[in-house]
Amino acid sequence: MSQLISIIIPVYNSQKTIIKSLESITNQLGSYNFEIIIINDGSTDASEDLINNFISENESLLIKYYYKKNGGVSSSRNIGLKNAQGEFIAFLDSDDAWEESKIKTQLTVFAENSEIDFLATNMDGVNLNRFFFLKIKRLQKISPKLLLYKNFFKTPTVIFKSEIIKKVGYFNEEMNYAEDLEYFLRIISGYNCYLYNKSLVNSITGKYSYGESGLSAALWKIQLGEQKSIKKGLELKFINIFEFIFISSFSFLKYIRRFFITKTR
Repeated sequence: MSQLISIIIPVYNSQKTIIKSLESITNQLGSYNFEIIIINDGSTDASEDLINNFISENESLLIKYYYKKNGGVSSSRNIGLKNAQGEFIAFLDSDDAWEESKIKTQLTVFAENSEIDFLATNMDGVNLNRFFFLKIKRLQKISPKLLLYKNFFKTPTVIFKSEIIKKVGYFNEEMNYAEDLEYFLRIISGYNCYLYNKSLVNSITGKYSYGESGLSAALWKIQLGEQKSIKKGLELKFINIFEFIFISSFSFLKYIRRFFITKTR
């Protein structure tokens, strides 16, 4: 019997994409035991009907479905984490789809590298060659300080050992922007986290990784979330005060760049 993999999927008004997202799980190469945990965060469209139809048409799958009052992605993912029974935890957003080789590739990397606790991949066709002066290898260990400069861990790409939850806990439900970076910083403080430098996840809608709405208010909230996460890095002593100032300034410059990019779309 293969290991159980718990896949946590928050859903909010995703009637156009949720089925493609779920089908990307059933289309995975190889034979795996999946526990699919779907959390409907108060959707007002046809998402619930589509999910229920998918469940009835796939009775052989282990699917847990929860409906909750709208409260944000962090509270949704936390419901998934608290109800997950798998040896591994994976996240998938309801508007993203996995490449068919994603799980097979990542579990192979885990099997061949026992020291790895947490593994992310790239997405949307991006493969990294360098980050400033650092050459990014196919299998790259990410340090806490490097993660503060750039969040290499896109949430729908990650898979990690469920034992991590016992020490790290859950997402900060007071954060709705950059909450993933804050959570990953807590994980990387005590575990070996790696990037597999290959794109294995795709956005169904072609969304940007930031500022999809193009609203400057949303970008500013993302920036505030990043600053909170950078402060968390200082609290965890990943960086000193001078590095904190430098990384905070670097983050603000990225915000300005994002702002002007969204204005020219």
